[in-house]
Formats: sequence, structure tokens, C-alpha cells
Amino acid sequence: MDIKVFKTFVAVADNKHFGRAAEQLYITQAAVSARIKQLEEFYTSPLFIREKNNLTLTPAGESLLPFAHLVIQSIEYLESDNTCTVLPCAIWP
Repeated sequence: MDIKVFKTFVAVADNKHFGRAAEQLYITQAAVSARIKQLEEFYTSPLFIREKNNLTLTPAGESLLPFAHLVIQSIEYLESDNTCTVLPCAIWP
């Protein structure tokens, strides 16, 4: 799973809006929708309740959110740690 997918999920959760998340991430709204769909298919559960002018996290989305933050934080730390030469951080580009 690509870190971009988790960053997109967090952006949508924070903005409560696909369009504003797309603007924040400098990608299209279609790309945001595709990434959220990818996560929902991977976890076999909807992550957002989509109602007219209202977007909220489902219980599954609420459960995933802190882990998404942790994944992002961990990968960004590993990518910034130039001293790491052993697994698992040595496998990150």
C-alpha cells in the first residue's frame, strides 16, 4: 500500500470533502476518489458515509485514522533517516 493512499485518506477525513482534499494534495478529485476506493476495497469496508453536503467517517474509518497517521509518520521518519542501514528501513528508497 502506497503512503499516498493513507495521506489521501487523512486529507479527506480532515477536510470532510473530496474536492478540498484534492486541492490540498495537488491532485484531481478523481484521483482522491480512486485512492479512497482502493482503501475501501482493501479493507472490504466503507470508510466514509457520503450524504448530500456531508462526509463523515464510518466506524471502520474512525478505527483506521490513527493507524493511517502512524503509517505516514513511520514511513516519513524512515525516509528521512539517512543513517539506517538495516531492515526494515534499508528497503525504503
